[in-house]
Amino acid sequence: MGLSWYTGRFDDVTASLEFDPEHPEAAQLTAIIEARSVSTGDPDFDTVLALQWLHSDTHPQIIFQSTSIEIADDTHGRAYGLLTLNGQTIEAVMEIAFYGGVFNFLEGDEAIGFGADMTIDRNAFNVGNLPHSIVGPDVRIHIEAEFLLQGATHD
Repeated sequence: MGLSWYTGRFDDVTASLEFDPEHPEAAQLTAIIEARSVSTGDPDFDTVLALQWLHSDTHPQIIFQSTSIEIADDTHGRAYGLLTLNGQTIEAVMEIAFYGGVFNFLEGDEAIGFGADMTIDRNAFNVGNLPHSIVGPDVRIHIEAEFLLQGATHD
């Protein structure tokens, strides 16, 4: 009823990152979310969100593709890009925190970690049809991600 933030997640997400630590501003990020994988803890409501709000039957994927990266300092930056949701593609900005890199012994590869935040207006993407007095227009998106180095050889 507009008094607090409702929290959900997506369980089927893939992402790729082309990243050179010597030139982080040249990074390229692509994230693909399967809209039907929305998960709130209420399976019936998940179905409503997936089919009636996200239209996963006709627009099965939510996609963010970076167009440029802006470095603020050693651990912060912004990813500018295009967000496609519900068949609408709109420019979007992610505020990014870089956590660093380590050798991930569980995976046997180098890993880097990031957090990111973005706020979108659900109305711009035709998500949901409830009045703002019940569900506000802003959707806050928070991402935590680790990327593994691919294609490298280890001695």
